[in-house]
Amino acid sequence: MKKFPILTFLIIFICMVSFIFPKIASLLIFDREAVLKGEIWRLFSSHCVHLTINHLVYNLFVFIVAGWIVERKSYYILFFLYILTAFVICMTLLIFNPGMMYYGGLSGIACGLIYYCALLKMDEEHWKLICRFITIGLPVKIAFEIYSNASVLPYWGHQPFVIMPVSHVMGVATAFLFYLGAKQKPIPKKSKCRSFN
Repeated sequence: MKKFPILTFLIIFICMVSFIFPKIASLLIFDREAVLKGEIWRLFSSHCVHLTINHLVYNLFVFIVAGWIVERKSYYILFFLYILTAFVICMTLLIFNPGMMYYGGLSGIACGLIYYCALLKMDEEHWKLICRFITIGLPVKIAFEIYSNASVLPYWGHQPFVIMPVSHVMGVATAFLFYLGAKQKPIPKKSKCRSFN
């Protein structure tokens, strides 16, 4: 029986709720002052906050595909990868970008997940070509965004934010290191005698 991607859809649900209800978004978004006062959950929840419909749709499109693939392999892998990538991205921004007061968006985690998927499926014959394209093309895309300080994706209308390519860099780097670590020491599967109801 194939696993239902419950974590993927839970994260998507939180993204949509926070987009519809700004008061919820204000509790979840990365707010430097609030984080430094101890609101640590924002390091993990801020990735579910999106400021425009374009921002939301682009991120969810990639996340639902990559999240579904990873979660079908293991709930644990998606959970650990989300938590680890979220933390690394926000701590990087907190420490190395002191002028940034607010941050939100799933793009860094989505980049990490899609890169992890490409590494995961690289040895499968029917996935090999597209996976090679992703492992080369995604870093090139990110490099272009860093150079141009603009997204390669089209955004319509006024965008009340600037892109943070460093979040994409950290997402991909974290996923790559996670993949190498998991290959050396695989995450143990849940015991068959236990189950979630």
